[in-house]
Amino acid sequence: MNKTILILTSCLLGLTLGCSKTAEGMKKDNESARQDVASGASNMVDDASNASANMGVAAMLTPKIKLAITADKTLNADGNLINVDSTSELITLQGHVTSEKMKALAGEIAQKVMTENEAKQTLMNQLVVQM
Repeated sequence: MNKTILILTSCLLGLTLGCSKTAEGMKKDNESARQDVASGASNMVDDASNASANMGVAAMLTPKIKLAITADKTLNADGNLINVDSTSELITLQGHVTSEKMKALAGEIAQKVMTENEAKQTLMNQLVVQM
C-alpha cells in the first residue's frame, strides 16, 4: 500500500510540476505573441502613413505639372494633348505632341516641377509624336 501511495504521490507531483511549467510556457508564448502583434500593427500603421503621404505628394504634383505644361505657349498649342498621371512611384506623361522637341520640353518641365517639389517618383514620358 505504501508503495502504491508513493507511486500515486510521485505521479501527482509530476503532473502538478508539468502543468505549472506548461502554464508558465503558455504565459511566455502569449506575451511573445502579443509583442509580435503589437509590432506588426505598428509597422502597418507606419506603412499606411508613408503610403498616404506619398499619395498626397502624387496628388499634389499632377495639377502642378499640368499647370506648368499648359503655361508653356509652345506646348499649349493646337495639335498637342498632354495628360499627367501620378502615383506614389511614377509620374507619367501621356498623349501626343507635334514634335520630338515638344516631347522633350514637356519632360523637362515635368522634371523641373518634380525637382522643385522634391518628388521621389520616376518620370515616364510616354508622349507620342504625331505630325
